[in-house]
Amino acid sequence: MIPCLPAMHAKAHTWHCSILWGGRWKDGSAAGSGEDMELLFSYLSRWGLTKYMLAYRREEFLTEAAVFWNSRKIKSLPMAMVLRLKKVNSKLLMLEGQLNTIRAQSSTSFEEIELELFKQQIQSLAQGELQLNAYPQDDCDKEQYYLLYMQSAIAAQLSEYSSTTTSLESIITASDHLFNQASHLVARSSANILKLHTLEQKLLLDNELAKQQCLQEGRLLAIRRKLEQLQSDMEMYFLSIKKKLSAIQTQTTSSKQRSSLRHSISQEKSKLEACVARYNSLVSMTDSNEKTSAAQILDGDFPWSALIGKRRSVEMQKKLEAVELYNELKRYRKERKLIIAEMKNLLNYYHQCVLPAISEDIKVIDHKIFGTPEEPETSDSEFNIMTGRYSSCSASKDYLQEMALEETDEFAGLIEVHNCDYESGSTDDEIET
Repeated sequence: MIPCLPAMHAKAHTWHCSILWGGRWKDGSAAGSGEDMELLFSYLSRWGLTKYMLAYRREEFLTEAAVFWNSRKIKSLPMAMVLRLKKVNSKLLMLEGQLNTIRAQSSTSFEEIELELFKQQIQSLAQGELQLNAYPQDDCDKEQYYLLYMQSAIAAQLSEYSSTTTSLESIITASDHLFNQASHLVARSSANILKLHTLEQKLLLDNELAKQQCLQEGRLLAIRRKLEQLQSDMEMYFLSIKKKLSAIQTQTTSSKQRSSLRHSISQEKSKLEACVARYNSLVSMTDSNEKTSAAQILDGDFPWSALIGKRRSVEMQKKLEAVELYNELKRYRKERKLIIAEMKNLLNYYHQCVLPAISEDIKVIDHKIFGTPEEPETSDSEFNIMTGRYSSCSASKDYLQEMALEETDEFAGLIEVHNCDYESGSTDDEIET
């Protein structure tokens, strides 16, 4: 089981959370809102007057309400499925058209393989692990050598602190977080030293001058990689804030929703300012003059945009827009497959259980009213429409015939869907598993 956020809740979360845990970004989830139980809770909330009732009367009242809810839902299920399928088909056509428009306006083809790669990159960025550029292996080894060297040096400086300080003292002095980090670095120092020796042999660092040169190159590579990650972070914060500002104007229907979105925007602006501060401090360590500010980022002015062609083939905004459409398209394909499977199951259930039970009940009533000479056989079906605590014990033949006709009319749409070829022309095997 994979946890995921409902589509409604993910809108108010930070962009990291909505990408990592949002239902639209999880493979296997369909296009539902994830708030289905809210419909039942909204219906049951009308019966708050039951708190003034006695226990037995309250139980009976709520049971009757739940039974009525179930019967109304079962009766409207065939038409609801047909309407859902029509809505999903129209949504699929719209999403495919939007994705084709993006493909036509961009130099990138945005095929499914590329979109899956972009999706992995954005999810890795949300986890803080993304490296946008494909660096040569030699450069990656130099960067790793520099990082391991610095971690070993820091661990050597912290070894005395971790050996003279106990865990209890760190808790008393409110420095337990620092003590845990220092102990973790010191514990890893021996493994880091072994990796350093391995990289020295791999990079042919046989003298001190070569080691110092490798450390300088690795430091520059680490700075450049961190700058690119911060640039992507700032772009994602800009896109997330922009999307939430638009949602406040177009999608919210209550002050509570607007307040939640404004609170999320305020949090992301604070994180954006911290990200800008880290970025500017790293830029000052290079020859570049790409310093920026939070206000400049919120205006959509990125000082590194002129270098996009050299570093990245597609801007992050275009990537995110295309991947979101692709994710939604996959979710609605899955939704369409599930609806068709539900339609077939419902038709089979009524064909095998409900209609035979109604026929047997009609025979029973015929025997009681007209006195037919032969006793009808008892239905072997597990379902009997005339049994149950809240079912009527005095049904007439006309009523049962009327019910059978009504069921036939309601399932006409399902039967039509089951037998016809869809306009899209895709089969079940072509739909996403």
